[in-house]
Amino acid sequence: MHELELKENGELPRIRRSYRPLWTLLSVALLPLLLAMLSYFGSIAVPEQRVNQGQLVDAQQPGFELNRPDGLPFDGQGRWQLLLVVSHCDQVCEQWQHQLKQLHTLLGKDRDRVRYQLVLPDKPPTARPPSVPATENLATRADLLWFSAQATPDNRGLWLLDPLGNRVLRYHLDQPPQAVLKDLKRLLKVSRIG
Repeated sequence: MHELELKENGELPRIRRSYRPLWTLLSVALLPLLLAMLSYFGSIAVPEQRVNQGQLVDAQQPGFELNRPDGLPFDGQGRWQLLLVVSHCDQVCEQWQHQLKQLHTLLGKDRDRVRYQLVLPDKPPTARPPSVPATENLATRADLLWFSAQATPDNRGLWLLDPLGNRVLRYHLDQPPQAVLKDLKRLLKVSRIG
């Protein structure tokens, strides 16, 4: 065994310490963090493929200015909203109204967290949508809303709004309803609001 020799003044000699293990440990701990920050802030190695089926809406886009048939502003009542936005109700609109009822049923226990509405232009439609019986008053229908200048062909589609009224996803009317159902189930599973 090695014995430490005392210096002439009676002190133990200084042992030279290496900082290599410290730097190795720090690099192992901090390197993944630095790479993640570089990837996030530098948009490097961002996956192109997304799991959502709908088109994500830019957060800077303003929300819809919705008005109920009785003239009052629309209140989402803290629920997720599926808005079927059309300038007039044609055959595709009728099919989606039926599919939205089925989607609502397929949500199961989460169906109370989601509402769906048909959104038409600001002025009342000249022709009654075929899905509305002639004996029913349009002003009392909870699933019919009108909105102002946003009734353009550019806004045509199915829009998903969060419980705070923000646009989240947009679906084109040629997409299958299964895509909407898949996204809705995923959102409702991870969402604590609505």
